[in-house]
Amino acid sequence: MLPIFKDDPGLCPHEQHIMQRISAYRGWKEEFQKNEGGIEKFAEGYKIFGFHRNEAEKKWTYTEWLPKAKNAFLIGEFNKWENTHPMQNVGYGRWQIDLPDNADGTWLVPHRCQIRVRVEGEFGNWCDRVPAWIKLAWQDKNTMLFNGVMWEPPPSERYTMKYPRPPRPQNIKVYEAHAGIAGVDARVHTYLEFKDEVLPRIKRLGYNAVQLMAVAEHAHYGSFGYHVTSFFAPSSRSGTPDDLKEMIDAAHAHGIIVLMDLVHAHMSSNQIDGLAAMDGTDHCYTHGGPKGKQEQWDSSLFDYNKYEVLRFLLSNIRWWLDEYGFDGFRFDGVTSMLYQSHGIGKGYSGGYHEYFGLDADIESHTYLMLSNYLIKKLLPKTSVTVAEDVSGMPTLCRPVEEGGFGFDYRLSMAVPDMWIKMLKEQGDHDWGLGHVAHTLQNRRWKEPCIAYAESHDQAIVGDKTIAFWLMDAEMYTHMSTIGPDSHVVDRGLALHKMIRLVTLGLGGEGYLNFIGNEFGHPEWLDFPTELNGWSYQHCRRRFDLPGEDHLKYKFFEAFDVLMQACENRFKFVNAAHQFASRKDDMDKVLVFERGDCLFVFNFHPTNSYSDYRIGHTWNEGMRCVLDSDEGRFGGHHRLDWGHNNSFPPLDGWDCRYHSTLMYLPCRTVQVLVRESLLQGGVTIRLATGPGAASWPFPPGELQLLPLDEKGKVGEAVPFVAAKGAGGVSAKTPGPMSFKVVRQGSAGGGGYAGSGKAAGKGSEKAEEKVLPFAPDVFQVYFPGTYVLDAMGNLTCVGGENAPDPEQGDGVPRGTGEGVLAAPPMVRSKTPTLLPPSELPQEPPKEAASSNIPDYVVELKVGKPSPKKQQPEETPPSSGTQTPNGKNPEAFSDSASDAGGMNRVFSLSALDTLLNDPAEKAALRDRADSADRAEGVADTRYAARHLGTPVVVVSSEVNPWSKTGGLGMVAGSYGYEFAMKGHRTMVVSPRYGDYKESVYCGYTKIWLDGREHEVKFFHQFQSCGTYDGVERGTDYVFVEHDCYKRPAGLYWDPKEGKEYGDNLFRFALLSIAALEAPLVLNLGGSTYGDECLFIANDWQTGLLPVYMLYKYKRNNTYKNSRCMFVIHNMGYQGKYPLTKFPLTTHLALPDEALHFLQGEDLNLGTDCMNLLSAACLACDRVLTVSPNYAKEIQSPEGGQGLHEMLQNKGAQLRMDGILNGIADEWDPRSDPHIPVNYSIADFQEGKAKCKLELQRKLGLQEDPNVALLGFCGRLCYQKGVHLITGIIPWLLTPENSGVLGRAQVILMGKGDEKYAGELMNAESCNRGRVCGYNGFDPRVEHQMMAGCDFLLMPSQYEPCGLPQMYAQAYGTVPIVHETGGLKDSVRGLWEEGRDNATATGFLFCGFDENHLMERTYQALEVFHKKKDLFKQIQLNGLNSNYYWPQAIDEYEKHIDWTLEGSAAV
Repeated sequence: MLPIFKDDPGLCPHEQHIMQRISAYRGWKEEFQKNEGGIEKFAEGYKIFGFHRNEAEKKWTYTEWLPKAKNAFLIGEFNKWENTHPMQNVGYGRWQIDLPDNADGTWLVPHRCQIRVRVEGEFGNWCDRVPAWIKLAWQDKNTMLFNGVMWEPPPSERYTMKYPRPPRPQNIKVYEAHAGIAGVDARVHTYLEFKDEVLPRIKRLGYNAVQLMAVAEHAHYGSFGYHVTSFFAPSSRSGTPDDLKEMIDAAHAHGIIVLMDLVHAHMSSNQIDGLAAMDGTDHCYTHGGPKGKQEQWDSSLFDYNKYEVLRFLLSNIRWWLDEYGFDGFRFDGVTSMLYQSHGIGKGYSGGYHEYFGLDADIESHTYLMLSNYLIKKLLPKTSVTVAEDVSGMPTLCRPVEEGGFGFDYRLSMAVPDMWIKMLKEQGDHDWGLGHVAHTLQNRRWKEPCIAYAESHDQAIVGDKTIAFWLMDAEMYTHMSTIGPDSHVVDRGLALHKMIRLVTLGLGGEGYLNFIGNEFGHPEWLDFPTELNGWSYQHCRRRFDLPGEDHLKYKFFEAFDVLMQACENRFKFVNAAHQFASRKDDMDKVLVFERGDCLFVFNFHPTNSYSDYRIGHTWNEGMRCVLDSDEGRFGGHHRLDWGHNNSFPPLDGWDCRYHSTLMYLPCRTVQVLVRESLLQGGVTIRLATGPGAASWPFPPGELQLLPLDEKGKVGEAVPFVAAKGAGGVSAKTPGPMSFKVVRQGSAGGGGYAGSGKAAGKGSEKAEEKVLPFAPDVFQVYFPGTYVLDAMGNLTCVGGENAPDPEQGDGVPRGTGEGVLAAPPMVRSKTPTLLPPSELPQEPPKEAASSNIPDYVVELKVGKPSPKKQQPEETPPSSGTQTPNGKNPEAFSDSASDAGGMNRVFSLSALDTLLNDPAEKAALRDRADSADRAEGVADTRYAARHLGTPVVVVSSEVNPWSKTGGLGMVAGSYGYEFAMKGHRTMVVSPRYGDYKESVYCGYTKIWLDGREHEVKFFHQFQSCGTYDGVERGTDYVFVEHDCYKRPAGLYWDPKEGKEYGDNLFRFALLSIAALEAPLVLNLGGSTYGDECLFIANDWQTGLLPVYMLYKYKRNNTYKNSRCMFVIHNMGYQGKYPLTKFPLTTHLALPDEALHFLQGEDLNLGTDCMNLLSAACLACDRVLTVSPNYAKEIQSPEGGQGLHEMLQNKGAQLRMDGILNGIADEWDPRSDPHIPVNYSIADFQEGKAKCKLELQRKLGLQEDPNVALLGFCGRLCYQKGVHLITGIIPWLLTPENSGVLGRAQVILMGKGDEKYAGELMNAESCNRGRVCGYNGFDPRVEHQMMAGCDFLLMPSQYEPCGLPQMYAQAYGTVPIVHETGGLKDSVRGLWEEGRDNATATGFLFCGFDENHLMERTYQALEVFHKKKDLFKQIQLNGLNSNYYWPQAIDEYEKHIDWTLEGSAAV
């Protein structure tokens, strides 16, 4: 069951509706994966459309999507706006033109050239349009229309981001701003002015996020940015695109995240300079007809069900994130998107019937899910998304993976409406505090909200700000501190402070303030229009007012600063603890607890209360840390006593454990905390941890210079290093103002640790040495604060609080610069490429590939891009919502699967459990269950547990994985450690594996040069056994050659393996031999007496190098190497003439004895790494006993059968069936509806079967035989055999055997077979489920719910699903080959085989043989129930888990170590 249904059962009646949008979301992701290589690639449309430079061909190419156009021309200043440059229709609605450079080398369309595209519509109408993907647009002052601008400045004028993104704030406080109005002067202000003047102000006020309005270009300045015309162009009114980048970069340096007000709910209806009729029709980017209009907004509406519209919008999101460095978005107009009615004329009371049904717009819902998924995928540590929704749509702020829309926050839009309504319609005596508390707390569980008392909506002309509602005309006459007092202003000041603090404290999990409202900005906001004579008089922010000492605006701002500082210290806004203990409408008293703070409000206009009893939960004295009556806030000093004295705890009151007596003056608020939280003074700690910005000088040279109230400098406080790992810090007895200076280090002057009063006449001290530090720091509350190298001071809480986490790094841009380097297809520069990799003529290819063409790249450290379809064959622009399994999918009501989740890996190649500690706990539980069931412990007593095991593999799960090899390598690492060996796994470092740490390096001679490789280490503990900790040392080899933009082994664009693979894996083999010798892990090296386990051809050179480079130099003389063949079909063949042994591999010529191979294409000019390993190693193992026999035959040996036969004759070859992970146990599997054991498996499987049928849309019938298939869709897996017999299987006949079956087919692969799956389902609804995709959780459920598992593979070296099936009591029907033959015991003869059979095997890879055995299986199922139960029991009693397999490995380790070396 999806978490949203678990947490809120009220959603269950609407499950079908919710699953409809989830199914559509999954369907689109599947479509993007299939066509583009995933949503991240799909969202790079700006690399296809717009202007793109081909430096090699000296030309620009411009592409536009105009699906209904008949003709198109690019026009502009460059061709005097004439139709001289026609575009070509290149298919799929795309129009394109090449723009070669002029003869003198200048661009045909130069930088800053204004342009449009001229379009002939489908009915012959001509129109001019601004290019949809244009990066900048300028407004013509005469026509007021916009033109697109070719914006490609030279490198010297481009701004490059320098500063990393801050982490996502846990206590987000948003400063809502508009760059154009952000200044005192009556004009449009710039991005750079915002950077220099407003960002430091936001930082000083204590906000940690800025939300920028009106960023995307919009035709009408007064629309506040809501009528967007150019979605990829920043508003040109405030500066250039590079100015905006510089502003955002500075915000990051200040520690502020930047959110953009994203308008994807609608667009401007403008046609010439907008998107509304881009191709001349009313249904290009929009819906046609009335559905494409939002009449109240005079806007046009996107069609979210079009493929290219989704590309445009998702690419737009990625563009702002990557190119400009935005950290997230406030999605505007979400309510309009959620409903077909756009919410017009509807009221929302919270009843679920209001949100679901015909009015719900599923297409928009799906788009919002896709958007949030993409944003979190791109920026997992920093991103924030906020929904502007007034309706309160359920699940809006639940994560996508839980079934929600994926937003982080919803704006609490009812809160400002409440305040304005009260101020307009009620007197102070009529305020109902119960209503106030209810409105502030009325939000859904687990769906965070951002609260605000007012935003830009209340500031715009026609409405009033809270300050204006409170004080109105007297703001013009009585705001002076030296003039006569005003009761109206006093009331306004008091209530303004209280309203903002109660909203912050009780209203949500975040807070928002509109620019200027923190100081009670006077008047309204009015953009220049014809009605006001195009005046900017009210289109600015009067930041000068709070700076005037004689004006009361300073009191408003001072309180806002302290309010935010209090929250930053005690972090109550996101605290889980929240309880309102008193909501007294008579006394007008509101009391609530939030986090560690106690808030006490007295809203009464006249009544003050002495000894008013306040209940609270803390058995400790309370101290006031903030009150609105302080003199610095324009108050009357009535509550000063509470700041210096404690309120002792008394008996319980108001349903709280304790209470205290307090004085509550009218119209005041007090915030109290426990006295213990105010102990210890102030600690300023320097940020020196991992990921923190580096200091440009030794941080110990810094000093604090305390300042008194008059600014006089006190005794300097040095930063000193604490003992242990406490870092560098300075301590003061209490809150203060201070400067940070650097003691002159160039000689002379007191050192920072001397304690001298630098600043008292010392000229050596350097003030403001931190680039973004304020002139004076101010700490208002005791606690621990972290100062970073940028000059940002962040409160982290108590004394031992950790440093803030790091964000998502420096924004990297989109790589769309004119002179940016072309994308690299390999990680090494051409000058470093080995000469042998630069052939003068096309090289010969081996007859057989070294890697399978179906490899699906899955990497954990740094995911590699998925294989992308060629750009010249995009899908139709009119594609509707893709078909998933079922347009009305069902959630899993009894498991966490929540429907099918498309995961692009292969059956038996995925695991849902990677944590070693969880694995160990699961193993212990399984062992305990076995003992309880009387299972005897027959494990092998290994004789060489003291010998370290070194596993070498080109991939290891979960860091890198393309198939079974990575899974098995990961299992080796865990299982040998659990057995008791000191275990190391060596693999390339393909990505930035975050948990691995640098541990050493070595230098390797290869390809005629010396290469330095670095080692990174990660230890994974498996637990402590007999007082000794067991675990695995994962060692990752780092070198430039392993860093690839695409797959581990091959380039999907070229469709073949990387040209330097031989070099890469030769380097891995030598590095793996060096690691045990040079790396000190856990206090010692592994030494030179180890057992190496090399895997597949990629490590085939390891035993060769061991022999020639080490044993011949008296190293590893007592070590041995076992070589494991996972797939004989891929051998590592390379031409010897291209890669000479001596110069390329640093091997002597005599090594040719091992490496010489033969190939149909290469002939004898061939080295074969797999055969070399088999010859040089001490023992060859395969992944099943029968596969070991098969590869010694001419049919299965792939040309190496004679060599392998010879190895077998030496008793140095065998096969060991791979094990299955402990997670495949029906007794403990969390992914199946009902757990069961051998004692109750029939009841358990029956329940699992019915749930599986229900989930997948099959008829719920316990009496039919349910057959399942999970695997890759390809010929080798025999999918065509299954689809070929389905009509026969489902057709009833007189025997009662056929016609009583259902089939589930789940897999990913060849589109031909995917089509057969879908066709089989569409022709047999309710009886066949054909699913083109993969969900490992559903695979678990199939193993538990199916009666039979079909595996008609042509060949199968090992195979795992057939073993999973038996562990769950599901009977396999398999082809007699490879590991299938080893792991399934067939019912060849009833009676004789009853006690041993675990399944049915057929010989002959064709439909007739499969039908023969399937008929026998169905006959047993329907007519011989006892026999079928016995077969199930036989399977359940089989043991195919890894401990069984690892015992077999231990036997071979003992035999290998105790025998002589093979060579």
